Amino acid sequence: MDFRKLENSIDKKRIILDSKTIKDYYLANTLNRDVSIPAVIQVLYKKELFSVLEFARENRCSVYPISTGHNWGYGCALPVADHCILLDLSGMNQILAFDERFGIITIEPGVTQKQLYEFLEIHDYAYLTPTTGAGPNCSLIGNILEHGIGLAPIADHADSVYAMEVIFGNGEVYSGCMPDTCTSLNKLYKWSVGPHLDFLFLQSNFGIVTQMSIRLFPKPQKIEVVTVLLRGNISESLCESLNQIQQEIGSQHMSNVSLMHLQRFLQFNQVTDEDFSFIDRRLLKTLHQYSWLVFFGIYGSPLMMKSLKAIIKQRFSALHLRPIIISMPRYLFWDHIGNICHYGNSVLLKNYFSFIQTALLAFSGIPTEQGLKLVYQDLNSLKSTTMLNPSLDQCGIIWFSPLVPLDAVHLNQFWELATAFLEQYERKPLISFTTISPYLFIASVPILYNKLDKKELKKAQECYKSLLAHSLESGFHPYRLGIQSMPDQLPQRNLSYWSLVSQLKQVFDPEHIISPGRYCPLPIL
Repeated sequence: MDFRKLENSIDKKRIILDSKTIKDYYLANTLNRDVSIPAVIQVLYKKELFSVLEFARENRCSVYPISTGHNWGYGCALPVADHCILLDLSGMNQILAFDERFGIITIEPGVTQKQLYEFLEIHDYAYLTPTTGAGPNCSLIGNILEHGIGLAPIADHADSVYAMEVIFGNGEVYSGCMPDTCTSLNKLYKWSVGPHLDFLFLQSNFGIVTQMSIRLFPKPQKIEVVTVLLRGNISESLCESLNQIQQEIGSQHMSNVSLMHLQRFLQFNQVTDEDFSFIDRRLLKTLHQYSWLVFFGIYGSPLMMKSLKAIIKQRFSALHLRPIIISMPRYLFWDHIGNICHYGNSVLLKNYFSFIQTALLAFSGIPTEQGLKLVYQDLNSLKSTTMLNPSLDQCGIIWFSPLVPLDAVHLNQFWELATAFLEQYERKPLISFTTISPYLFIASVPILYNKLDKKELKKAQECYKSLLAHSLESGFHPYRLGIQSMPDQLPQRNLSYWSLVSQLKQVFDPEHIISPGRYCPLPIL
């Protein structure tokens, strides 16, 4: 392919052909997977995409668009198949429009959590940034296209989508069913007249999403975090209480609910026995009685918060549980006292307050890197932690994220299944569950390993394959997949469904120019 033909429409400095640059920056990934790509094109403007797609059609090659390439644990910036031209859309980072009345914002693929947060702060707009644990430098659109979830009230980020613009492989543009005269109306009404097609472009390879209009959640007067420690296994009475709390309070006044195993809590700050003081060892005797940490955020006016806390305390007190409810002012007060007395030299107390701070910031729409620290084996080895990048920092992680119904039978069944395989392959059970509705959890299972150790890599890969296969057999289907499971795992499970997906691919992208193999079976050549 003669990439010089693109230099008339794209600055040659943004056409990267150097194999070392591509390997060191774009092909670095947490899966330790090798993929061959001929070039990376850094796109700044939508008009450049038309030139690239024309070039791809002429040369009968494929392109693989990425937003920021920070799809940690699922593939990062890697394409599914070899020989794709990688399209880096991180430079398409314009905030195109914002309606302050309704909180509808139109953004390009390169806009990150950090960029949106700074935009809202600078202009004093009273809305929350949809945060995730992936860090502040991750794309908002990239997260939505993977059906990502977050910690603010709109937990399922796809629910916030009102409109999108998509370019197909043949250069045609899709922008919904409404004509140009109704552009503003299109951003206020999320559905279509007739079949609704927008969501076909989530977890698919039918086109390149170049802009999206999403609804932001208004900033509430007060935000508080609720934490509860649990003993033993997850009980049915707990599940019923969590369901009732979510139903009674509603998604407008609370975040999703997280159920985190204590081993994961300790891993966040890499707490080891060597760090423990005398006080910590006394605390551990008490802490070892507990297995799980429940936490979530609540939102509202001061008067509303009294009612919410009354509901929460009533539901938990029936289970003989005592929730700790902390606001930011209360956290700052106790943190100040803790700093004065050095937290009694207790690593556990200091880390608990750090966790509360992280939760309050996330529930307040303030992106942080704290959640990203989970994937690091040794944070002390980093020269700088101001901008964490698991791919470039040589972190080894494979994420597994199945759906689990919110009831004790399924939760304990999955816990037993997952821990059995994690222990078999010598992995820690750093498991958490996060609700996406009052009835359903997404399990979060990080499989950590040392990338420099081939035996570790093999164990991690076999652990993932075993977990995926046995989870599917037990009825726990992943809500998203890593590129290593595309496309061969998908058609095996539901042939009729994926046959239809392949037919849709033929309609939207018959030449298979865009992201071959991504959530779609590869064509038989």
